[in-house]
Amino acid sequence: MNPDIKTDMVVEHIRNGYEAFKSNLLPLIGSFILSGVFASIVFFAVFMFFAPIFFPAVGATSAATGSVVSSILSVMLISAVFAMALAFPFVSSLISVYSGALKGKVRISDYLGAVKANFRPLLGLGFLYSFVFLSFLPFFVSFGLSAVDRVMLGGETAAALEGVQAFFGASPGSPLPLILLVVGLIASLALFFSSWIVVLEGSGAVRAVRSSVSFFLSSDFLRFLPLLVVSFVATAIASFLPFSTLFLMVVVPIFGIAITDFYLKNRNAFK
Repeated sequence: MNPDIKTDMVVEHIRNGYEAFKSNLLPLIGSFILSGVFASIVFFAVFMFFAPIFFPAVGATSAATGSVVSSILSVMLISAVFAMALAFPFVSSLISVYSGALKGKVRISDYLGAVKANFRPLLGLGFLYSFVFLSFLPFFVSFGLSAVDRVMLGGETAAALEGVQAFFGASPGSPLPLILLVVGLIASLALFFSSWIVVLEGSGAVRAVRSSVSFFLSSDFLRFLPLLVVSFVATAIASFLPFSTLFLMVVVPIFGIAITDFYLKNRNAFK
């Protein structure tokens, strides 16, 4: 396919996303905020559940601090994975609102209806995504936490970080974090459209995964890749801007609608 045609298609999807967002501003932002509230409640509930494990160090001696911090960080990362899985249905149900915005007017009640109708299959996908997310943890622990330690903590928690790294198989010099990172990225791309298939087709989780993987393995995925890259870059930039939350409330829905527009116009490519 001509590269210019691909560019025109990306611009068209983004333009459609912007126009639909502009026409349904309040219900889209309202649904976005509501999904964030639900997800925040889920994260809070999960972390409160694990709180007795987070704070076993009350009265611990300084000699044991490294081991205690290591255990706390490890449990926090694992609990975050569970929280992500449980919050997944509340976030993915926004797809229904994105689709409605492209077709006309939407209401916040449309979002709530989508949560109720698709909760179980989306929850199943959430746990599948949580397992994929686990493949990113060794890389994050190996490079991310070590960088935080060097820059912010001055090496005072080296023993704790070594314990966390060992827990996730991310020992210094090990190729495992990079290998799992690549596997996780490929899996994320292969599963990308599974939530769209569940919400817009009323499909079960297994069929949605199969269809999404089939699309990923086809040449049609290359037509989608430029839009995905632009969406990722725009979201990343918005995340680092001052008052990032306000920018994300605009950028995320627009590109969510743009990706939904791509899906709706290419339904036949999903077998």
